[in-house]
Amino acid sequence: RSAEEAVNPGRVLVIDDDLSLRQFLKNMLRRSGYAIEVAASGEEGLALLEEQEFDVVVTDLTMEGIDGLTVLREVRKRWPAVEVVMITAHATAENAVEAMKQGAHDYVVKPFNVDKLKIVLQKALEKKQIREENLTLREALKGRFGYGSMVGASEPMQKVYDLMDRVKDTPVTILVTGESGTGKELVAKAIHYE
Repeated sequence: RSAEEAVNPGRVLVIDDDLSLRQFLKNMLRRSGYAIEVAASGEEGLALLEEQEFDVVVTDLTMEGIDGLTVLREVRKRWPAVEVVMITAHATAENAVEAMKQGAHDYVVKPFNVDKLKIVLQKALEKKQIREENLTLREALKGRFGYGSMVGASEPMQKVYDLMDRVKDTPVTILVTGESGTGKELVAKAIHYE
């Protein structure tokens, strides 16, 4: 890891209605080098997410008003690059399964081992970093070499890639036409891959 990463391993938002736990996590994670913000409610946490960028959100599952699962759903929908770790004192298999189905990175039960929480946070940050590197590499490869398995950097090919990029996420059937041997199947596979 670079010196910069060692100094600032990540930005973490802790959302919990328990003041003593918030303060404990804030102090403990700050000593570990994390940049920490805390929120006393789901509403306050979502407002902080609107204002600042975070790498990981650590949220209590059970809170008044906006609960942890609602925070999780909002983060997945509005800030999909942010990892979410759920914490709760009331662990049930159903809660854990639901949180993981909704896209939580992990689930930690109170009272938790501090070292275990640090490991969970580190893995969440590593996952986020790998995903960002993957996206960066895909974009670089697309711009430099082509699209999917297609290769070509000419202006007409860049127009084809642009058109493919615009239609790839549409929820409709796409008809690819052209003369025999022009690569219609390659286009279809590239759109499917993307």
